[in-house]
Amino acid sequence: MRRNEWQNAFKPVPDACYQALMAAAHSVQEEPIVKKKLSTAAVFAIIIVLAVGAALAAISLQSTGEQILETEQTDGYYESWTGEHKTALIESLVGLGYLDSTPQLQRLIAGEVTDAAEAERIADEALEAFTGMEVSEISFMTIMQAAWGPFADWSTEEQAWYSQLQVELGLQREGETLYVAPAGGVDEQAAVALARQAIADGYGVAESALASYTVETSFQVPEFAQPGDTQAYWAVSFTKPADLPAEDALFEVLTLFVNPDTGAFYEPVAETIAERQAHKAMQTARNNDALLMEMRAYEDTLPAAPGDWSVEQFAAWSDTFRDRVLAAYPEAPAYFGHFEATMFRYAYGLPDANAMTEEQALAAAEEAIVSAIGRKRDEVAFFTHDYTVLYDVTDPQAPLWKFFFRMPGVYDSDTDFANAVLAYYGENGERLPNIKIEINAYTGEIVNAFTLDAGDFNSTEDYRQMYLLMF
Repeated sequence: MRRNEWQNAFKPVPDACYQALMAAAHSVQEEPIVKKKLSTAAVFAIIIVLAVGAALAAISLQSTGEQILETEQTDGYYESWTGEHKTALIESLVGLGYLDSTPQLQRLIAGEVTDAAEAERIADEALEAFTGMEVSEISFMTIMQAAWGPFADWSTEEQAWYSQLQVELGLQREGETLYVAPAGGVDEQAAVALARQAIADGYGVAESALASYTVETSFQVPEFAQPGDTQAYWAVSFTKPADLPAEDALFEVLTLFVNPDTGAFYEPVAETIAERQAHKAMQTARNNDALLMEMRAYEDTLPAAPGDWSVEQFAAWSDTFRDRVLAAYPEAPAYFGHFEATMFRYAYGLPDANAMTEEQALAAAEEAIVSAIGRKRDEVAFFTHDYTVLYDVTDPQAPLWKFFFRMPGVYDSDTDFANAVLAYYGENGERLPNIKIEINAYTGEIVNAFTLDAGDFNSTEDYRQMYLLMF
């Protein structure tokens, strides 16, 4: 996409339209001045100019957003854009009034900054100030939210525009919320009133008890809709005040879905509230369970991410808790999350004298990345940059070395490594997978070798399966 394409897409007010409107305003016959007030006709003409200009500016911001998202599909996020694209975006945001037209930005837009690095620095600093984000974090959504505020505060029309854009660019995935333009006989105000009354009735309180709760609405085909189901609902969310203690609140957040044609709720409110109360009781019991309290205290002594635990830490953790968790699990499965339920499926330990060493196993896993997975040999170093290793003794006769190699990325915290990935695969390189290799510790046989893309996992059951595959 060239700079002139951006410029043509982003003119806030077409010159011919602007001149015609201004001419209309200036041609209005003035009435005699009374108390220094403008005539009604003049005021009306000026309002027309301002209103049309604002409307066209809003449309142009949407055009800008569309160009940003399209550029991300070809060039990646803002950080990896060319200086020309960055300058074009700055020019658009200045023209729309979202960035101040400072002398420095005027020079940039006019092409007077001839040093490419300096031009990028000026653009980057302007975008960082505008979004409040570092360059590496700037994207379509951070830019749009800097302009329009948090997504939840966007108008229903703006949210619908966002989803439509996702659909047009092929980015809308099944199982994601689809925002659409409001329709039906139940409007937003009526939907909120219905939801408020239903919640008050369900909890047995006066509607005034919800007066301090924040209300957010959207019009959407929910993410839980079945494939092919396009029925949209008013989603009405009530959130407790930040300063209201949890024990005094009816709930933290409660969202009800109101049919815009009938005013009926997607799920009976009484059932929704009963589920919430049961979950709250379960969570309270979980927080006070002696075994889980001991586990949480123990895990606080380990790295926050289990993927960063050492072989020795996995072994000690498994030895300390596995038998007790397996004994308790049948009686209270809901106490345990995906991680615990998955991790205790396996027993972890330390290699004995008959097993391959970790170094030998790693060498075999590196070979399998080439022979079993099909990556090039010079890619191996990218995959082995960040990995988790475990020693699985669930079957004592056939213990396993397990390696989970994380996908190499251009946003790695190790900037030298990230730059090396970018240089090797390019800005438009393939989406790289995670890799799992399992090796029989006694024979060296490759027992399992497969790739794993976390983007393929969406549902609760999916995540359980993902943990099983990761560990």
